[in-house]
Amino acid sequence: MVARRERRGREEAWPVAPRLPDARGLTERDDDAFRGDGPVEEAVLRRVQVPGIVVRDLVIRESELASLGAAGAAFDRSVFEDVRLGACDLVSASLERSRWTRVALDGCRLSGANLDGAALHDLTFVDCQLEHLRLQGARLQGVSFVRCSLRGAYLMDATLTRVRMTDCDLREMDLRHATVSGVDLRGSRLEGIGLAVEQFAGLTVTSEQALDLAIRIGGLSVDDRVVLAGGR
Repeated sequence: MVARRERRGREEAWPVAPRLPDARGLTERDDDAFRGDGPVEEAVLRRVQVPGIVVRDLVIRESELASLGAAGAAFDRSVFEDVRLGACDLVSASLERSRWTRVALDGCRLSGANLDGAALHDLTFVDCQLEHLRLQGARLQGVSFVRCSLRGAYLMDATLTRVRMTDCDLREMDLRHATVSGVDLRGSRLEGIGLAVEQFAGLTVTSEQALDLAIRIGGLSVDDRVVLAGGR
């Protein structure tokens, strides 16, 4: 197997971090933020509990959400822009066709959440539980996952451009029919991942991962198509 090396050059850093005002400029809000008609802007929400709430077309900008409880909520077509989320519960939430720009999620739970058709641009997920997350037909650009569990996540027909999944659990993740470009899977568990031969050109993996994928997919010929980073 001949492998082309990852190009090393000066590239623009990504993902871009959320742009928030100084903490002193944020206004404390409670669950009224989800019940009003206007956008939520320059706000901080701490330990707000709104499980099962239905608020479509919600707009949250330049805000911080801490320990939000919104399991089973419906936020379809909502917009999250320049937002930080910490220890938030969005398990089984519906976020179809939502738009996320410059958002950081730390220690959040989105297992079973539905983000089909969503647009994710400049997002960071750290230590998040994302098992069986749905991202069918979603667009991910400049997105980083660190120490996250995406086991069983569903990304069929999604478009992934400049995506890093570092030290993540990607077992049984379904990437079939997804368009992948500049997707780095180094250090992640890939057992049972759904991939096709033609997608290898858009992946960066270690030599061990490439060999394992080749063996499991069977009949694979990937001469000069797998990117091996750092010669490993």
